[in-house]
Amino acid sequence: MSRNLARCLMRNLLKQNNYVCMRLLPQQLVKRYEHTKKNYALMQNDNTETTMDYQEVKTYREFLNDNVIGHNYSVRTLMNLLDIRRETAIKFTIKWPIFNKLTKPALLKNYQLLRSAGVFKSTIRQNVESLADTPENIQSKVKSLKKVKLEINYGIPLLRLSALELMNFSSTTMKDRSLQPNYRNRIEYLAAKFNCHVSTICVLVCTQPDILSIKMAKIVEITEFLLAQRAGIKEIKPWFIRCPISIIERREEKKINWNTIVGPDTTLEEHIAKVMDCDLHSATSLLYRSPDIKSLSIVKLTKMLQFLHSTGYTIHDLYRAPTIVHRLEDSIRRNYEKWTAAGIGHPNISTLIMSQKRFEEKLQEEIAKSKSSNIFS
Repeated sequence: MSRNLARCLMRNLLKQNNYVCMRLLPQQLVKRYEHTKKNYALMQNDNTETTMDYQEVKTYREFLNDNVIGHNYSVRTLMNLLDIRRETAIKFTIKWPIFNKLTKPALLKNYQLLRSAGVFKSTIRQNVESLADTPENIQSKVKSLKKVKLEINYGIPLLRLSALELMNFSSTTMKDRSLQPNYRNRIEYLAAKFNCHVSTICVLVCTQPDILSIKMAKIVEITEFLLAQRAGIKEIKPWFIRCPISIIERREEKKINWNTIVGPDTTLEEHIAKVMDCDLHSATSLLYRSPDIKSLSIVKLTKMLQFLHSTGYTIHDLYRAPTIVHRLEDSIRRNYEKWTAAGIGHPNISTLIMSQKRFEEKLQEEIAKSKSSNIFS
């Protein structure tokens, strides 16, 4: 009993005054206590060397915060890292779900890699998606952009592409320089030819990454053709580079036909109003009802409108059945001649667009009605 009371007393004293307890405790117990204390904090007069960096020691909660992944954690990290609003961070995490799979240290490393490569913080804020990848892929992408000698602040939109695509781009750049030695890469070549900024081409290339894998000889050929022909394209898009020349020639032919039939300063509404002999408001209403008319060949549309107007159909008849302009003119003309040759009057415009079988049935019905009415009359 006395031993238990003594131990309890010593234990309480140990919590309040270590020095007194060390004087009263046996020597063996004191040494054991000093040994355990050294594991937690070194004495000021202790010269024992250690390799532990106490500034790097993290609590368990800090460890969890650094290694946890999820939507809320990625949003919070982007807000603190780039000084952006919560709504902006949420928008990017929804658009780029890979953010939700990156830990806080991974995002910090991505940011440090871009900053060390010379990317401005304002540029990263405008292109938050450049952080949406693993640190290894970000490092590979930065290395590829350096190989092609592209200013990284202008070429940062290309980081949306995969690391493999940029590696292939860097490998083909050496061949490109042999064809176009005045330009360091095809991005600068396209920017110079189309008279726009390098960053604009980079943004457009992200939507059509096949441009990076096309042979430079074909890019030069089609680009020179576009600039020489001036095919009436208000804004040249990069996908034209992938088009066969036959498609671009067809576009040039459409422009020539338009200038010949309609005129360079005449709108489609004005042309329809002129051919159908109606007011401009009626022609505009027709295009509003059937906007597919705008995609028709101007040669085909003009021939159909001239035929309908010559046979007595008005813009109001055309408004009730606008799909007639999409049919073959020969088929419509043949049905009209069959109907009028039967002597049963002027056919309704909706009758002319029936299927051939239904048109023949309708024609026979009207002929029978006409004969029966003649008998009774």
